Amino acid sequence: MGRRLTRPEMNLLYTVFGMTLPYGRIECNVNSSNIGGVDNSITPTGNPYFSVHVYTNDFSADTVSLGQKWIFFHELTHAWQFYHRTDVLFSAIGLALSHIRCGYDGSYPYSLKSYNDLTKFNIEQQASIVADYWVMTKSARPIRNTDPNPAVADYWPYIRQLQNAGEPHIPSNDDYNGILDGRQAP
Repeated sequence: MGRRLTRPEMNLLYTVFGMTLPYGRIECNVNSSNIGGVDNSITPTGNPYFSVHVYTNDFSADTVSLGQKWIFFHELTHAWQFYHRTDVLFSAIGLALSHIRCGYDGSYPYSLKSYNDLTKFNIEQQASIVADYWVMTKSARPIRNTDPNPAVADYWPYIRQLQNAGEPHIPSNDDYNGILDGRQAP
């Protein structure tokens, strides 16, 4: 059983995501099954499941490390992807298959010089871009950016694109009309 975002967490996320997340619908959970490993956090369907080593009752608290907050922003970017019609689970499976030789961690590094469109990056790179942007606004170094000496301003076009993506799409049974042979969606 998870918990809803706290009001301070919503306020923190709003600084990056604006009105593009359904804050009241998102539920934070613990990845108690250790899917992907004991240190892994995942967000397959709009609700994050944080590693037992990362989870906290309020990610906005001053006592929460910058690393935990980076993961919070990273996972909430996966929620943003889900609510903007990206199949995060399917995309993650595709990344796992394409990185079978070097491991899934090879999905995260990015160069902002690669593309000028956030959607051209894979789901892990998108989430890393958003999380790195947020830590850079706190005067910290980005974690996954491979560019030498990136600046906060380098991220602005991508963050603007994210913020201008429109309101979140809330999935409903209507999204599944015709594919369930008369059965109700789960």
